[in-house]
Amino acid sequence: MKLHGGIDLHSNNNVVALLDEEDRVLYRKRWPVRSTPGFLRPRMSRRINHSPR
Repeated sequence: MKLHGGIDLHSNNNVVALLDEEDRVLYRKRWPVRSTPGFLRPRMSRRINHSPR
């Protein structure tokens, strides 16, 4: 089973989601910004879209 993941970065929270091949949401969780991994923080000020669709 292939999975697609994404992180929606905001100034006050982030939303992480995993979807299956049928676009069903398998996991969705809102994270506080303090939980954002350090390597993502510099990118929070610009839009990133790596979706292959």
